[in-house]
Amino acid sequence: MDSETASTASPTFEAALEVTPAELVAAKRKRASTCGACGASGHNRRSRKCPRANAGAAADHHGQEPSPVPATAVTSAGSAAGQPVVREPAQRLSSAALRQTRYFVFDLETTGFRGNGGGEIVQVAVNVVEADGTLLEDSFNQLVRPRVPISRGDSWLVHHISDEMVADKAGFAEVGARLLEFLGRHSNGGSAIGVLVAYNGNAFDFPFLAHELSKHKLSLPPFIRYTLDVLPMCREYANNVAPASGLPIPADTKLATMYHYMVGSTLDRAHDALADTRALVELLRSKWLWPLRSRSLYLLDVNEKCSDAVAAEPAGHDTDEEMEEEDPTEAVGVEAVEIDEEADDQLDEEADDDVDDDMEQVAAPAPDGWLLNTPFAGVDADGAFETWLAAERGRRFGLQYHPESVNTPEKAFKVVYGEALNLIVHYTNQYGADQDGSVAWRPLDKKELLTWLGICSLAAVQRRSDPPSKWFSTDPALGFWGIRRSMSARRFMQILGALHVCDLEQQPSRDSESYTPLYKVQEYFDVLFEKAREVYVPGQQLSLDETLMRAFGRIGFKVRVVTKAARYGIKLYVVTCASGYVLDVLPYCGKYKSVSEELEVFKPTVQVVLHLCRHYENSHRTVYTDRFYTGVELALELRKRGLHLVGTVQASRVPKPVRLSKAAGKALGRGGSQHHLFRYQNAAAEQQEIGLVCWMDKKPVHVLTTHHDTTSMGTCMRRTVDGTQEFPRPTVVGHYNDYMGGVDIADQRRLHIETRIHGLHRWWIRLFFYGFDVALCNAFRLFKSSIPATHRDANMTYCEFRLHLCKQWLPHLQPLQAPPHASTSRRSSTDSDPPPQHLPVRIDGYLLRCIVCAKWCKKRPIHSQSGKCTRPHMVTTKCQACGVPVCAPRTGRHCFTMLHEDERIRALYLNDAEVRRTKTTIKSNKT
Repeated sequence: MDSETASTASPTFEAALEVTPAELVAAKRKRASTCGACGASGHNRRSRKCPRANAGAAADHHGQEPSPVPATAVTSAGSAAGQPVVREPAQRLSSAALRQTRYFVFDLETTGFRGNGGGEIVQVAVNVVEADGTLLEDSFNQLVRPRVPISRGDSWLVHHISDEMVADKAGFAEVGARLLEFLGRHSNGGSAIGVLVAYNGNAFDFPFLAHELSKHKLSLPPFIRYTLDVLPMCREYANNVAPASGLPIPADTKLATMYHYMVGSTLDRAHDALADTRALVELLRSKWLWPLRSRSLYLLDVNEKCSDAVAAEPAGHDTDEEMEEEDPTEAVGVEAVEIDEEADDQLDEEADDDVDDDMEQVAAPAPDGWLLNTPFAGVDADGAFETWLAAERGRRFGLQYHPESVNTPEKAFKVVYGEALNLIVHYTNQYGADQDGSVAWRPLDKKELLTWLGICSLAAVQRRSDPPSKWFSTDPALGFWGIRRSMSARRFMQILGALHVCDLEQQPSRDSESYTPLYKVQEYFDVLFEKAREVYVPGQQLSLDETLMRAFGRIGFKVRVVTKAARYGIKLYVVTCASGYVLDVLPYCGKYKSVSEELEVFKPTVQVVLHLCRHYENSHRTVYTDRFYTGVELALELRKRGLHLVGTVQASRVPKPVRLSKAAGKALGRGGSQHHLFRYQNAAAEQQEIGLVCWMDKKPVHVLTTHHDTTSMGTCMRRTVDGTQEFPRPTVVGHYNDYMGGVDIADQRRLHIETRIHGLHRWWIRLFFYGFDVALCNAFRLFKSSIPATHRDANMTYCEFRLHLCKQWLPHLQPLQAPPHASTSRRSSTDSDPPPQHLPVRIDGYLLRCIVCAKWCKKRPIHSQSGKCTRPHMVTTKCQACGVPVCAPRTGRHCFTMLHEDERIRALYLNDAEVRRTKTTIKSNKT
């Protein structure tokens, strides 16, 4: 090595200090236009102009033969320098192993970008995170004195660590020993499973650390077995998850950008090793990345590779002085550096294209268990369910009470909601008695509570969107005298203010680990749905899906779901039977725990399904889920618990060889299908199977099943450009369409008449009324199933069911045509009923024909521009004093004015209406 090369490769400390900003800019421009493979200017190493960068070039563009690469250099460079030492995906950790993991989040600051290119570590920092996400206070942060000067170029501009700052610090031989001692101190006696975590670790931190350890003949403790690079996880989120969910897409995947995007704060002191590790800890523990940590692990072979690199390292590197005299390019070989750089760039390019492949390999069991084009014969889950039902209950599924106990709306509601009423009365009286209000609290009983609920239910039937204060107004256009006679406005608001369904004195504080906001409704939901499961035993099919209850305001766990009509609100996971009878509900509460600790080892979607189906384990029922939940992991866990799974599955959750791509689907044609099989052994060493059906409709559809025969085929009708045609369809897809809609049926019925109090900002009140509406829907389902088809109420609708209950709970609710006389009790003047006035009021019942429209249209057709009608209109309003249907003034028609402009004309209209009413009565009596 000549002196010119040596001075270029290893600049002196004085020369590094004398570099001016202008020289830095010039150096950057020179590096940008210089090829990293051959050193010539005018092109970069990715350009086709560089023969040395292209494989198979016999000579470079200078006409010189490339120097041979030493074998020792290839071993050293290939093992720990310039390329990731970890590329083999790890098998999915078991739940027990996952609870023993400890994550060592570290970051390096260096003098260069390549460990084998002369760069060395100048700072190393480590933070320790336990398996549950707890950050330990003990951390490691050390500056390191490198054996080469810190260049005032790119590295100094990044971390701003100068030679003066590290002049009195120890070298990496001593700091590395302290680092290994720190790691061993947190090994939990050797029982912990260590995971190294870094950002862009595969391309930089992991190989750099391995090279430094090998150079000083050090090795990591044996309990550190895995590595975790957070950068591919962030790329997966930015490229796939955010666009698919309709969320804002990050501008880039830099650590500071992703930290601001996911954590919500700005990263201070960027490129300080300790600050970067703490930011990476918060990023890893975010709600987006923490559930994915176990699926992004890679096997760590760094100790073996470090030992190989130590054995292959040339002699003469024992002291700092000797290291400074030698050219780093001669120690490892120039060609080795070039090969490593190409490998790094190829890996970076594959990281964007193949992140999904890495996720697929760990999201499902090993692809070795899959058998391509092998059908799944299915199991007799229906027969096993009947056997279990006869052995456990000795009776059939469905209604478990005698039909006479629910054959009226009042009985059905009492059975479903009776225990919840006792709970509400108890806690409301307890809270109301403790409050010091202007009006003394009068104890609440079940009868008065039903009256209060009846008023809320009647407002829901009328679809009122005004606050409760308007319900009790004496203005006939706003208030309703039936509500005023049932309960005073002051009492209604007093009960609303004291309404509670939990003991607030026992609620955990926000600082405790057991705190959850669902405490306010948890006991209410437990009592409500435990009774629902007791009254009704579902059949063999269960439907599980999520719903969104519209809610606004400052709610900590409010979500935005672009595919739902409500868009914003509280998300609830619901399990129902195929007919829409709700069996259990789990509200989503964000970062707070809502499931048992034994389920926290699974990813969130699996936790939800296992929690909601915990009451039906070993019953051989089939759970139908959509692509948000379905996966091989869920199928395996449900089979362990004696349940089956049928559901559409995302293509990214199954290995590539068994997917049906769009190109392959077009080749199959519409209606074509493929069948694959996954075979595994359970805990009892029994061989079990999971079937996968890939069916081509408009686009590929993947259905995972542990129940149905995948070869069984049916047909379906589809509209095409040539008209309606019949296409083949697997039977399992038809079963999925038949039984998956249970939650949608329940939502349609509940949202048809939704109980809400507008202007109330207490979020748990919305969940309270959600439970009330679900109880009414379940009671209606029980009532309809208990009466024969010939019963007079067999055709009763859900709206009529709720109106019937309102009339039972509000005794003063009578038809408007015959209002009751004023009460003899002492009442204030504002509570007395006003005399009938000529005002338009709403009709309770069916649409009626306006008498003015009918009379005018019989005599002469008049253009609508005159304000009169050309045809009779069906209206929902009538005159309060006259009692006849008439078009309201708000419609823009003059019927109401024409009826009352003259007493003689009004008498003629009323007489005509009476004559037509008499004729209708006589005709109906004859028939």
